[in-house]
Amino acid sequence: MANDTVDSSRLIFPGVAKLYATNTMAKLGLGAPAAWAWFIGVLEFFGGAMLVLGLYTRAVALAVFIEMGVIAFGVLWPKWFWGGRGMEYVVLMGIVALAVFFRGGGPLSIDRRMRKEF
Repeated sequence: MANDTVDSSRLIFPGVAKLYATNTMAKLGLGAPAAWAWFIGVLEFFGGAMLVLGLYTRAVALAVFIEMGVIAFGVLWPKWFWGGRGMEYVVLMGIVALAVFFRGGGPLSIDRRMRKEF
């Protein structure tokens, strides 16, 4: 029997690693690298949990889509080629986030139960 549960650890726990990525943000030349690391870590950790629960789904999906766009064109673009530097993962996550933005949380989401979908 297939396991139909969502492995939320793949959505949430990469965000925790970003909380400690200040050196990476500094290498990218971003001002206030600690603030950026915390912002991205919080977005991925809490945003991943919110997507799993279906809470403010469209807003979080839009934020993730923008993040993936910045990663694709701001970080990976100089050496952008398919199959290199994890580009296919970033593109896939961006497309999925965009699809979730247009589709919404679905019938079992908290948004739908609140009858208030952004």
